[in-house]
Amino acid sequence: MKKNYTFKAYIFLIFIVSLFLKSHAQSPGDIAFIAFNADGDNDFAIVALTELAANSTIYITDKESDGAGGITSGEGTLTWFTGTTSIKAGTVIVFTDVDNGTNPNFGVSIGLLSETGGFKIPASNKDGILAFVGTDDSSPTSFIAAIQIGNDPSNLGPFDGDEITLTNTGLVIGTSIIVVDSSASPDGAVYNASRASQTSYNEYYTLLVDDDSNWTNVVNGDGETLLPFSSEAFTIHTTIWTGTTSNVWGISGNWSNGIPTSSSLATVPNVTTSPIINSGTEAVVGNITIDTEENLTINSDNSMSVSGLLTINGSLEMNSGSSLLVLGTSTGNITYNRTLGTTNWYLVSSPVSGQGIVDFYTNESPALGNGVGDAQNIGIAPYDNSQVLVTDRWNYYTEGQVDGEGGDDTTDTFISGTGYAVQLQASGNISFTGTIPNDHITSVLSIGSGGCI
Repeated sequence: MKKNYTFKAYIFLIFIVSLFLKSHAQSPGDIAFIAFNADGDNDFAIVALTELAANSTIYITDKESDGAGGITSGEGTLTWFTGTTSIKAGTVIVFTDVDNGTNPNFGVSIGLLSETGGFKIPASNKDGILAFVGTDDSSPTSFIAAIQIGNDPSNLGPFDGDEITLTNTGLVIGTSIIVVDSSASPDGAVYNASRASQTSYNEYYTLLVDDDSNWTNVVNGDGETLLPFSSEAFTIHTTIWTGTTSNVWGISGNWSNGIPTSSSLATVPNVTTSPIINSGTEAVVGNITIDTEENLTINSDNSMSVSGLLTINGSLEMNSGSSLLVLGTSTGNITYNRTLGTTNWYLVSSPVSGQGIVDFYTNESPALGNGVGDAQNIGIAPYDNSQVLVTDRWNYYTEGQVDGEGGDDTTDTFISGTGYAVQLQASGNISFTGTIPNDHITSVLSIGSGGCI
């Protein structure tokens, strides 16, 4: 008897597609608006109140609800692709200079952003912003959040008679709609209350809509004064390093309230034993503060991911092959140790900003020498492709000189995104100390006199 494999394959395909769509579906209240600036080039920020699946697409528009489950025409819509990894609950996402897709600073802190039409947050008229998922940027299938700016809800769309529910959107004030300043038309506003006081993420809506005192509003002023928006993550769990059991990060007994997760606000205070992330551990945390005189070490082949703020009042040391991902912002210095296993030349680039050339080579050896790594010294050379002669393109640092050209090099620092040739007289570590860049690093490639890029 002939078997209908085609039919079975078809059913299986429907099942897979159904799972895919469900994994990307979002519901009302899954995100919340926490800041906006209606002046300058327009900016806003949201917080994920549930985990957002990888490869999701969310539309954000200044159009209004049409009262029938759709949106009006005109105005503009932003298309946000969330990225290839899931976004943890509590993560803050900042949208920058969104009034013009050709603006060089147009973008989003996580994922990718594009624009159709003319998205604009009016500073003078009461208005709102809607977020939805759908088949495209004009066809909502589910509304997930809204913010009403000022005291005229009719501009966001037709509310039901109770002026609480947007008709046929499933959005409700208090659980998925936020009203900012019910008595005026602010040029900007930012949520200013606690981000670490609730035991579940949906409870933060209570603080977001409680009253205007939880927001800093700019009325008849300049919304730009609220920038930059904080990327501090919202957390629902607090834990403090004690080190009472050992120095191992991933042991519950070393923490006051269990091992940190992406939902945690973690603190490393002044204690005798400092934590080490090792044994193939991938440490995750919402926000973390490393206090004065204490340090955190990330060993080789281990990693740490921070959803919000990394505050280093002490020190954070990373060994060769370790990694650190900060989705929010970072303050304070880290030290990255790179192992050079031979005495060959290596091409390296500093992973931090602010590492001085003099400090770098004096920390590695007593003196720079002649740039070829003799007598326990270190050779450092950036490549200058503008030089016609091949022999002039590697500009070796020597004591008291800048790039072999003479002059004082005491203020010279490694340039982020620029490669340097480095050689040690004996195998060992080189160390870079500085801050993590909070902005994208760009490097211009050009063909110089040497004919090489």
